[in-house]
Amino acid sequence: MVKKVLPEQSAEPSDELDELRLENNFLKKIIAQLPIHIYWKSKDGHYLGCNELQAKSLGLSSPEDIIGRTSYELGYGDMAEQIIENDTKVMAGNKTLIAEEVVPERDAGNQTYISRKIPLLGSNGETLGLLGASVNISKQKELEVELREANQKLEASKQKSYEHVAKLHRLVTGQDGPEGASIALLIDSVSDFLENIIAKVPGHIYWYDKNNVYLGCNDEQAVSAGLKSRKDIAGKTNFDMPWHAQAKAHEEYNNKVMESGKAHIEEELAGTPDNPKVYLSKKVPLKNNRGEVIGVLGSSIDITRQKELENKLQAAKEEAEAANKAKTMFIEDASHNARTPLASIYGAKELFKVQRDNFNAEQQEWIDILDESVNRFQDMIERILDFSRIEGGHFKIKHAPIDFYVYVHHMADTLQGQANEKGLKLTVDYAADMPHRIVSDEYCINSILLNLLSNALKFTEKGVISINVSREKDRLLLVVSDTGCGIRKEDLEQIFERFNKVVPSSRLDNQGYGLGLSTVRYMAAFLEGDVSLKSEPGKGSTFTLNIPLEVPESE
Repeated sequence: MVKKVLPEQSAEPSDELDELRLENNFLKKIIAQLPIHIYWKSKDGHYLGCNELQAKSLGLSSPEDIIGRTSYELGYGDMAEQIIENDTKVMAGNKTLIAEEVVPERDAGNQTYISRKIPLLGSNGETLGLLGASVNISKQKELEVELREANQKLEASKQKSYEHVAKLHRLVTGQDGPEGASIALLIDSVSDFLENIIAKVPGHIYWYDKNNVYLGCNDEQAVSAGLKSRKDIAGKTNFDMPWHAQAKAHEEYNNKVMESGKAHIEEELAGTPDNPKVYLSKKVPLKNNRGEVIGVLGSSIDITRQKELENKLQAAKEEAEAANKAKTMFIEDASHNARTPLASIYGAKELFKVQRDNFNAEQQEWIDILDESVNRFQDMIERILDFSRIEGGHFKIKHAPIDFYVYVHHMADTLQGQANEKGLKLTVDYAADMPHRIVSDEYCINSILLNLLSNALKFTEKGVISINVSREKDRLLLVVSDTGCGIRKEDLEQIFERFNKVVPSSRLDNQGYGLGLSTVRYMAAFLEGDVSLKSEPGKGSTFTLNIPLEVPESE
């Protein structure tokens, strides 16, 4: 309605009115080009206006198209209820609200915003609506996990500003006719309203001319600069600010924005040597009506705390990697050094086994214990060396043709004796449409199948252990199932962690090294596949290896 009032006046405008109009137009340009989303609503949830960025994100032709609409009508989908609930809290509680909101955005999918909303009050304290400012943090969300509380609460709006807001609200909604108001009062109301929006926008907002001289800023920027009023920043440069040591870098950033004519997002250093600060700054070229660049408009968020956390995390990561590397080297050296005496013990053990019949019953029992202990020790060393090669990055994949049909049946035949000793049935089901020969890494395949079958034999006391080989399009599925003790739901994921052993309470033994299933997962990953587990206590477990199926070219 304000736009309709101005042309209807017949009186010649004075110089003072011209000046007011120029100031009003400039403030409109500042709000229109702000690199964050600005919008204001009536008490019943209808939009009264927004800036260009908000309109563009909603697929609207212009900011005017948002007037009279609600969140339900703007494609917010399921998130509309949450947005309206947040708006209601602001207006009902008459308090500032900072909330994280996920909304669908045209051509960009779901986007995450930090929104700050404040109530718009009339002269008598009556809530007329709300003013909101939202910053898109989708890209920063992964690194800046604590960004949702990056801004401090807004200062309470001045009573005079509320009176002008109330006056403007009555004019826009038709509650107060324009006939009784002069052009000067209307323009002054609009100007004060726009001034109030800019002053209270969350974060640090500022704008320069082409010579990197400040033209204006919001309240938070003025506070950080140590100024009594945001008006005091006009005419100053970054060399006049507490962060003057970084002034040159700031001006280079501004010049890049003006020369390219495009928006840029960078991290900037600011503050003093005693109180260094890091800001995430988005700057866009400030343009006039002819589209000419006349300066820079910027918005910055303090991410100092997030950067400190990020640096600590990086330092901790590097320290952990160094410790892990040292651990791996120690394990490799210890395992290799253990092989020399183990070879001698293994030779003596084999000699005793050959001459076993020459010893009495007690001595034969000790020979059997020695045989089992040496075999277990040798198996432990081989498993640890496998794992240390994987962790140390020394494991190399070598793909070659394998007669997988023969290999699987041979593995089953090899372990059939152990199954028979426990009274278990060991079966193989090889699908008819599954090729006999495949191309893969035999060492990985052997390690995976041997570990899965060894686990099944260890934790199955009665019933069946089955090996099933099939294909699903271009994938090979190797399934090892048992009717053993099973695994609790809460242990299903951690069972693949290194050095982790989930031993059922019903078992008194605690054999194993906690490396088998961890090695299986690593080997599956090396083969560009994965391994999954389904299990139920008392009913058994099913491990499924899913890897690419490749056959030799000649077949």
